[in-house]
Amino acid sequence: MIYRLRNLANNHAYAVPPGDVVVGRCGEVQIFIDHESVSRKHAIIHNFPNGVWIEDLQTTNGTLVRGELIKQSIQLQPGEIFQIGLVDFRLDPEIFDDAHPPLDTDDAEDSIEKLKRKTKTNNVLANREPVKIEYKVNETQSVSKISSIGSTLTGKKAASPVEAKKSLPTGRKSLGRTLFFVGGVILGLVAGVLLAKLLIH
Repeated sequence: MIYRLRNLANNHAYAVPPGDVVVGRCGEVQIFIDHESVSRKHAIIHNFPNGVWIEDLQTTNGTLVRGELIKQSIQLQPGEIFQIGLVDFRLDPEIFDDAHPPLDTDDAEDSIEKLKRKTKTNNVLANREPVKIEYKVNETQSVSKISSIGSTLTGKKAASPVEAKKSLPTGRKSLGRTLFFVGGVILGLVAGVLLAKLLIH
């Protein structure tokens, strides 16, 4: 893949084809940079199939990548800004579209921060204890459930919850009336026996 080395001071772009490209301030280099901070042969850019690498040639002012002077060959990312001497450059792909525009360092740092926040949020959600949900059944629902079970056993249509609830006090009244009637009969019989004994004597 062909890349472009863009001088951010004048926006001039230099082609970086596959292979090795020497950057410096002499007539023997492939990319000539007319700046006093750049050495005659300052750096080599290696365009390999697995990416682009830059190597400083032990210069006086050095080559800065990610804010640090490099001591050995280091890989550059597309859109990354770095310094050769005191000149700022950016590595751009030869062909890019709106979906893959060249990035600057501020955009890259924002993307990293967003990724960190997203990862932190996912970790919090993963470690959160499950919420316990308790259900409460009211009296009407209990009566409805009992009525449904009774209808299943007897084969009769179950009464509505309201009807079933109303039928409970009615059964208690019927039982009370029956007990009162039986008690009255027993008292009548006892009174009759006592009266007969008095008449006989």
